[in-house]
Amino acid sequence: MQNPHLRRISALCAARSLAYRVICLRSLRCYALNCIHIWRFCKGLSLSASPKAT
Repeated sequence: MQNPHLRRISALCAARSLAYRVICLRSLRCYALNCIHIWRFCKGLSLSASPKAT
C-alpha cells in the first residue's frame, strides 16, 4: 500500500511537470512567432530601402 503523502507529492510533481511543459511550449511558440514577425519587419525595411526600378 502506498503512503498517501508520497502519492500527493507525486501528483504535485506530475502537475508541475505538465505546467512546465505547457509554459515551455508556449514560450517556444512565442519565440518562433517573434522571429517570424521580426524577419518580416526587416524584410519590409530592406524592400522599402532598395531603389525601385520604374
